[in-house]
Amino acid sequence: MKRELCPIGFFNECFGGSEGPSLAAAVRTSMAVEQDKMVSYLDQGKLFACIMGMARDVLSPEHEVAGCGERHILTDGVWAWPAFLSYYVMTYHIELPIELWDHARRNKWTVPADVDVTELTLA
Repeated sequence: MKRELCPIGFFNECFGGSEGPSLAAAVRTSMAVEQDKMVSYLDQGKLFACIMGMARDVLSPEHEVAGCGERHILTDGVWAWPAFLSYYVMTYHIELPIELWDHARRNKWTVPADVDVTELTLA
């Protein structure tokens, strides 16, 4: 049986009006204390799924691409997030669940190398 991942960062503005949370509502005016570590952690994610197309910065239309521009889904074996999530965390100080912060800290800000994506699912 596959283990279900916890989705984070699948904002409705980024995914065509999906039922996800609002990106605009998650924006904060200042960065979290360990924001740089979280951005690095998110960028280390293992590739879970490839999605065609480029990610646009939906909050600032003058920026054509959000970060790396990839729409792929990454994982650490517990959480799953769009590859561009780190861009929004760095640029707009997006609020993330405390459970994700605690998880990343427990992992010493390093995504495990032995993540087997074939054992994972995302609803």
